[in-house]
Formats: sequence, C-alpha cells, structure tokens
Amino acid sequence: MGAAESKLSFKNKVFKLAGNDSEPPIPTNDPYWQMFWNDPENAEDIFNLLTFSDIKTIRDTNKTNFLNLIRIITIKLIEISTSKNFPHYSKNSTKQLLNCIRTLTRLIPFLFEKTELQEDINNIFWNLGYNNIDFKDPFNGNSAISSNATVGSFTTDTNNSSFSNSSTKANINLPINKSPSSTDVNVGAPSKLVKPLGEQLIHTLVDLLFMNNFTLTESHAKGVEFTIWEIGIGSNGKYENPDPEIDSNRLEVLRLILTLVSQGLYTYPKQIVSTGSRFLTVLVSTIGRLKFLTFICSLLNLVCRSCKADNDNNGMVYTESQYSGNKYVALRRNLVSFALQLLTTMIVYPLPTSDTKFLYSLNILSNNEKAHNLVRSYFGRLHKENELSFIFVSFINFLNKPMDQAVENELNPFNLLKSNFSPTSASNLTSGLNSSTTSSSANSSLPALSSWTPEIVIFLWELIQCNKNFKNYVYSKKIPELLVTLLYYIKHYKGFELWKSSLIRIICYFMIYLTSDEIVVAKLLTPINPNYYHNHLPNFYKISTSNQPNNLTYRDFLIIQICNTLINDEFDTIITPNFFEYLYNLIPIKELETPTVHYKTKSILSYHSSLSIVNVVAKYSTSSVLNNNLKLDLLALVIRAIAHSCCRYHKESRTLLYVITKHEQIFQNLLSVIESLKLETELDDIQENEHEDDEENEESDNRTESPGTDDTRSQSTVGGPGDENDDYDNNNYKTRNSSKDEFEEILRPKPPTGMSSKAKSKLPLDAPLTKTWAGYKSLIVILKTIELIKLEIPNIQETTKSEIVENLIKIESIKDYDSKIAKIASSEFLPKTKFETLKFTWSAMSLGWYESILWGDIFYQNNTKDNSQNVWFNKRSSGISNIKEVASNWGFSWKSSATPIAHQFDNSILQLSIWNGTFIRLFKIKKPLVEKPLVDVNNLMKRFRLNSTSSITTLNTLDSRNSGLNSPRHESVSGFNSPNQLTPINSRQSYTPRNSIHINSRQNSFSNALDSPFSLK
Repeated sequence: MGAAESKLSFKNKVFKLAGNDSEPPIPTNDPYWQMFWNDPENAEDIFNLLTFSDIKTIRDTNKTNFLNLIRIITIKLIEISTSKNFPHYSKNSTKQLLNCIRTLTRLIPFLFEKTELQEDINNIFWNLGYNNIDFKDPFNGNSAISSNATVGSFTTDTNNSSFSNSSTKANINLPINKSPSSTDVNVGAPSKLVKPLGEQLIHTLVDLLFMNNFTLTESHAKGVEFTIWEIGIGSNGKYENPDPEIDSNRLEVLRLILTLVSQGLYTYPKQIVSTGSRFLTVLVSTIGRLKFLTFICSLLNLVCRSCKADNDNNGMVYTESQYSGNKYVALRRNLVSFALQLLTTMIVYPLPTSDTKFLYSLNILSNNEKAHNLVRSYFGRLHKENELSFIFVSFINFLNKPMDQAVENELNPFNLLKSNFSPTSASNLTSGLNSSTTSSSANSSLPALSSWTPEIVIFLWELIQCNKNFKNYVYSKKIPELLVTLLYYIKHYKGFELWKSSLIRIICYFMIYLTSDEIVVAKLLTPINPNYYHNHLPNFYKISTSNQPNNLTYRDFLIIQICNTLINDEFDTIITPNFFEYLYNLIPIKELETPTVHYKTKSILSYHSSLSIVNVVAKYSTSSVLNNNLKLDLLALVIRAIAHSCCRYHKESRTLLYVITKHEQIFQNLLSVIESLKLETELDDIQENEHEDDEENEESDNRTESPGTDDTRSQSTVGGPGDENDDYDNNNYKTRNSSKDEFEEILRPKPPTGMSSKAKSKLPLDAPLTKTWAGYKSLIVILKTIELIKLEIPNIQETTKSEIVENLIKIESIKDYDSKIAKIASSEFLPKTKFETLKFTWSAMSLGWYESILWGDIFYQNNTKDNSQNVWFNKRSSGISNIKEVASNWGFSWKSSATPIAHQFDNSILQLSIWNGTFIRLFKIKKPLVEKPLVDVNNLMKRFRLNSTSSITTLNTLDSRNSGLNSPRHESVSGFNSPNQLTPINSRQSYTPRNSIHINSRQNSFSNALDSPFSLK
C-alpha cells in the first residue's frame, strides 16, 4: 500500500463496513476481509487509515461487521502463528501476521469501550461454539464454503495442528492430520480439545514471543523455543547484542497482549477489582510452567538489564553503527517499557472472585486446579540470594539515578550536564513544575525522572509484599538507603504536577507501609554511612549542620528532612499529611532487644532532630493554622507521638525530653490557643462545603470548552480515578481538582484511638476543643512530663550548651521514672500497652485506586511517546512536499517497489497510541486527545486527479489549513449524514476524556518454598 492511490482505495473499502445494520452483513466467506492482512505495508497504514472516528462509526452502525472483523482477524492471526512452517515458508506470512497484530491492537480498545458489547465479547472470545453461520476459511482466501461451519475456537497446540501448503481448509479444534484434499471447515466443533478463542489468542501470543526467526535470533530450528531473552534469573552467560528486527516484533506482540488485558480502563476504580479482565486472568493463571517461567523471566531480565547505568551492557543502544539513530534508541526504550508495564500489571492483578468460574466451565482449568496468580506465586518463591540481589540491586540503582545525576551536576564546575539521566527521560516529562510548592533552589535543575519509575516502585513494593525472602533481604541490607531515596522523590518532586498524582502518591503510601514495620524502623537507628552521605547525596539534600554524619542516624536524617519540609513548604492536602504520619511512626522507636545486625545502633533521638520536631509544633500552633480541622488532626499526631515517646522510652527520648523542657513555652502557647478556640459548628462546615462546591463547579465550567474552540493539545494528562457519575460526553471533559480526592479518606491509615470519624461523631456538636481535639490529652501529658523533669532537675531551663550532656545523663537516670509517669499518663501511653503504628491497609477500594494509578501511568506513557519526534501524529500538513519530507525523515518511501534494508524495522510502530479516542472510565483525562493524520486525503486526490464519485463520495470537503508540519490546528468532528459516511481523515476528535493473594495482606503463601521456581531445567 505504498502509493497514495492504494491508500485511498483501502480507505474507500473500509467504508463498506459501515453499511446500515439492517442490511445483510458482509459474508464471512467474502474475499473482502483479506485486504486487512494483505494490503497494509506498515503500522501507519492501519492506524492512520482506520481512524478512531471511523472505527466508532463502524461499531455503532454495523455491529455485526465490526465483530466479524475482530473475529476473523483473530483466527487468521492464530492460523499463521501455529503454522509449522512459520515464519520460514513465506516472507509474506510475517507481514500478514504483523498486520493482524496491528489491526487487533487498533480495534480491541473500541470493543472494550462500549460496555453494551460485553455479551458479544464473551460470545466471541469466551464461548466454545459461537455463531452458526457459513464461514469461508479466512486463512488462504479459497472460495469453497462449508455449509455447516461453527465459528468459535481454534487449537494453538502445534503438536496437534498440521498445516500444509496444499491444505485448502482448516478443521479447527480437533487433533488434525489433514490431507491435501481436506476441504471442510469445522470451526468450534465439539471436542474435548475445544478451547475458547480468547484462551487460544493469549497462549498464541505468548508462544509468538519465543518464535525462532521472529522474536528469537536466527536459527535453523522451527517453531517455538522457550529460550529466555536475556541473562539473569534462569539464564547464565554473557549479554548478547540486541537485534532491532527481533525487538520490533517483540514490541508489537507485547503491545497487543497489553491491549487485550486493558479492559479495566473502561471500568470505574470501585469496580475494577471485582470485574477484572478475563484475558489477564487467563494470562496469569493458565499458562504452562515452562512457558510461563520463560515468559516472566524474559520480561524481568530485560527490565533489570535496562536498569543498568553501564551503557555498554544495558542494551539500550544497539552496538552496530547502522543502528545508531534515535529511532533505534526509541525502539529499545519502548520494548522495555511494554515489558515492564505488562510485568507490573500481572504481579499487581488480583483474580476477581466473581469471575473465575469461566475458567472451569470452558475447561481452561480442570476442576482440581485452583485458580491463582502464578506471577505472584512464582515471584513469591524466589529465595536464592543471588536472585534476590539481582532484582533489588537493579531496581535500587535505577531509583538512585536522579540523586547520582544531581551529584554529578554539582561536581561539574560549568554545570553543563542536563537533567536527562535516563534513557527513558524526555524533556516534556519535566513540564508542570509548581515552583511555589518546592523548597529547594536546585529544583530548577533537578534531573528528569524516567517514565519507568512508577512501575519500578510498584513492582518493588509488590515483591516485598509477596515474597518474605525478598522482604527480609531488603530489610536486612538496604532498607535505610531505600527510605532515604523514597523521601528524596517525595521532597523534591512533589511539586511536579506530572508526578504528584501518580508516582509521588504511590511512594507516599509505600513509605507508610515501610515505616509501620518495627524491623524497618529498628534498622533506621544505624548511624548513616559517611561515604554514602558525602558521595551519594546531593548537597541540597544533606542536613545543614556542622555535625559529622557519624553522629547522625538514618532516623535522624529522615525526621530532620521531613520537619524541614513541613516548616518550609506550602501545605498540600494530599501530600503533606503523609509527612505527619511518618513522624508518628518514626518518633517513638525502641531499639530491638535482640538486634538482627552486628553493627552499632544509636537509639537516642539526636538534638537536631528533636529540635526540628519542636519547630514543627511551633509552626502549627498558631490560631490561624488551627482553624483548619485537618491541620488540627495532623498536629495531634505529632503531639501524640511525642507523648508516646516520652512515656514509653524515656532513656531513648532523653534528648527529646530535654528539648521540650527547654522550649516549654511552645507547648504552653499551644494549650492557650486550643483553650481559646471554639469548634466550628456543623452548619458552618456545611455552608463552607457548599461554597467550595459552587467555586469548583464554576471553575470546571470555565475550564471546559468545546472541541471547536479549544487549542490543540499534543498530549493528554491523567487526572484522578474516574467517577461512576461522570457523564459520557464526547465534547466535555471534567477536570480534577488536585486539592480534593474522593479516595483520600480510604487510602489514609487507620487513625489512632479517638481520632476516627466514628469517634468524632459521638462528641457534642458545640463542645470546645479541649473536649474534642484528639491531641489535647497528649498535650496535657507532655506538660505534666515537663513539670516532672523540672522537679527532678531544677533550673534545667537555664542551663548552657556546655551542660547539655550532663543534663541528658540526669534525665536518663531519673529514679522510678516509669512509676511517676504512670501517675500522670493514661494507659494508652504506657509501656504495658503496645504502640500501634499507622499502617497502609489494603482493601478492594484502595487496590482499585492502586490499579487506576498504574493504568493511568501506562496510558500517559502510551500517549506521549517521543512527542518531540512524533511528527506524523502530532502535526499535520496539506502539501505533498511536506509528506515527502516526513517520509524521508522516517525512512520509508511511497514507492511500493522500494527494497527494504536488511534488519530494517517499521519505525511507525513507535508512534502508535493504543487507547486514543476511547472513553476512559478508570481515571479522568484532563486534556482531550486530538488525532493528527499524516495524509490529507482530499488534497492528495486533487493532486492525483482521483476525485471520482466512486472513491470520494464518502469524504467531506476539508477546511483549508496552514501548510507546514509545525502549525498544529484543532478541528471539530463532522457529523455523519449517512451510515456509510465516515469521518474525514483530517478531522478527528478524541472521545477520551489481589484474589490468589489476600487483598489486605498482599502476602504470598509460597514464600518459604525450598526450590526456586526460576531454576529452569
């Protein structure tokens, strides 16, 4: 389809699919269908000529043709893939297979988008005998028709399928030894070996990832060979140089798998856990052991290799000189991105308890097999230290890259190094910095974050949860450095709008999870490594103190950094509460009685960190601050943490006791403010909320514009989780107010006793703060403790710096301290009761939010791929000269006779947006997407004088536009005047506005297995 005439002819044929649904559908035995796998020459032909507006029109006006197209393309894909001769017998077979893969990738999102088609989806993919109609073999184009054919499924077992060149018909689903005279089509006939089409498709695609001479390097062997792609877990040896042709084929198969498992995008967060995805369920629970281990080890090893900082070994650059262009770097980057996204999606996925029966009713699993997530199970059984180290070192080195690059920038006297530290970094990912919320002066030159970072963090969190061996390894080796790194991301990147609602929030809750573990916080009592402090932390992240890091523990470092952030940065209702929760978990720490490490620990809170805590109390003790109910609760957390620490662990808290005694006036002032303030009435709260709602609605009205007036945007941004009440409006897009989040209350840890909403609801409406504030009792305990210290050590408040050590010794030596404290504090603060840290709790709701964040990041990455280079998707041109310029730049020609270069891949596969044009329900889209075609068909027809009735009666006249690739414009969607009239190519508007593992624990029962599941034999 190299010439423009061919493109126009293909486009005109596509219109036939949109015939009125009342008319007879295109017969399944019509040669018409063959054009979809024979005619397109590259991915651009499919994605540019099958526009999302056209696909929607076909789907909505003629559902039968639309469903038949998907079904026929699927069966053709399976037939080619399972042929014993593929890919040897014909170069054309590879082209046909790739066209089937690309066409399904293009169509599947629009099938999932329309929830009314769920029954049809089940009939096509999850039914053993669907649609008794005449069906011509779609595989070879022969005209013979079976009068009794059943369409539904197809065996993918290459041992049971023997396709020969002379076979004219396929007898699908039966163990076949066909003769050349076989002419019957028996698609979906009853048999013990019958499999639903969806299962066959998933299994076939996994097989394709290990197909010799297609996704594995050249070999004389034929068919599938389960060889792990990269060395690492399950494979030893030396790294091999990547091959761009192999990588491009792997990329396309992975992208289709990711598309098939993305049905959750069209489900609301509250429902995604219970509904799940049948394709994803089959993928994670039904693939054989050898195949599955090869599959996940290949993905994991590829990701781990790519995380290396060494460009000579990370595989991100092809070594051969002819593969040195930017498109080859983008190819490898995209391949790793899809591998990481799919791997993370699989390990996070909880099987929906309400939708696993189909696995047994369709004989996908036998009745004695239990459905569970094999990815979590196999990763949960890793136990060899070299395997655990391989994963963690790869991930932590990757996460440390921003700090390493910042250190390099500081060491460069000319500061010439830019912020792109990672092969996945793009300059447009740094946009959206809100400088007002960022404290460091170095933020303007912070290294850009990799687009892989959210998935890396999520995958690391999942491994810690599902594998006890990995958890113990991380906690014993590198947990202090991990927490320092995570806090660095929160502190310095929370002002980047791009990362705030996704990566930063994930890290916030990950840190809550970690700091709630007593083993983790005990490790933080270790003195910070001087080499790590001096050489691996940028200067703007170090403590501004003259003290040597020898006197500083990791806990001190974290507390000081958290307090500095609370004191210096603006309050953010989403991010700031997390800092208070960290303090609550970090302040009352007692050294473990049985240390698990042999190095020295320092359980005493330092003077600097104690002073930082008191400074936070001072800042949040003013009447203007305490008029805010949220800030009142957050201050209560710090006050309660101080009270717990002073009452429970007085020796470990001797410095804190000294500092609060020296600054008693701060706590006295807080008491005065609390006693003077009156609790706002519920009526005032309601009126305030109504006022805020009015302002929010007004703001939303001002921001929402029609497609005809809005400026063209080259990308979309992902907002918060979707709402079931969101209207399905193609022209209006709700915007998310970042200061509010409907999931925030669900995601917050369970508050301490007396601070829950239920406890507050029992209080009198007009009661003063002295009765209702959750920190009041703790404040009284602190003040009484100060009096006790003053009584035991007279004149302590007048002592000088030289007397500090002496006073600390006196505080630690107070006799009968515990019994004296027991007289002034209630039982909840005493050692006899266990101190409960704040924990992140998993639930169906929080897991739904978690999945929405993951899929939101995947969606965003897919729609912002190399925007600086996405000329043919982001710009439009009306001149043939510009079309030739684009063709030249991207290395393809309009002449179909052009001879391809050896190992040349279709670089247009790097620019495809999978879900562009579909209505996403899982999260909100802040900016609409606009489809930008490369080809202006009307202008082409005028140039080539092809303006005939037969070829253009379905195209509208295009509005004039500025020529040139650098003048993007926005045009509204034309209305459809007839069922056959599809949207003109140049005018398209987007419509896009844990079961095997217990959800709450997210743990894995296979963590103590003796043998590693990754030792492939």
